[in-house]
Amino acid sequence: MQLVVEKDARFNPFDREAWAALNAAMDPALPGAAGRLETVDGVAVCRLAGSAFDRVPDKIRAAVNAALPNAVAYRKRDFEADAMMRALCARNGVALPPAAAAPTAAAAAAGPAAARLRVLVICHVATAGAMRADLEATLASTGRVELTSDPAACATADKVPRRRPAARSAV
Repeated sequence: MQLVVEKDARFNPFDREAWAALNAAMDPALPGAAGRLETVDGVAVCRLAGSAFDRVPDKIRAAVNAALPNAVAYRKRDFEADAMMRALCARNGVALPPAAAAPTAAAAAAGPAAARLRVLVICHVATAGAMRADLEATLASTGRVELTSDPAACATADKVPRRRPAARSAV
């Protein structure tokens, strides 16, 4: 499990102090521990009145405690989000192509054929195959983009697109 935690005070950050207080309260070895385990629908739940983490399942508490030392801070800006995703992938053994570098003078002098962009497309063929085929046909006609779905291309593709969240509408 890899945790991504909010640290920005403007966006309800993960409260490490409250989490530490919950753990201390749940430790039976500490005198005066105020927390207790309660079984709710067959699940052991941590009870600590007034805590933001009151009623968290004990298995979740144990999993968070195990993963918290390697947590990654959630990032919102594009360049930060890209770095965060790279850190998450690296920590979980997923190889990504290097970040795209600015074209060199030699590449620019070689012309448009050398500037062809290789894009690894990851999609569910049964649900998005037709869209991928249309996209590939359209982009192939430009001569500037090559799409591939070969997983081996992950290490050499110029781009591995990720879905961006849809913009929120004001209602």
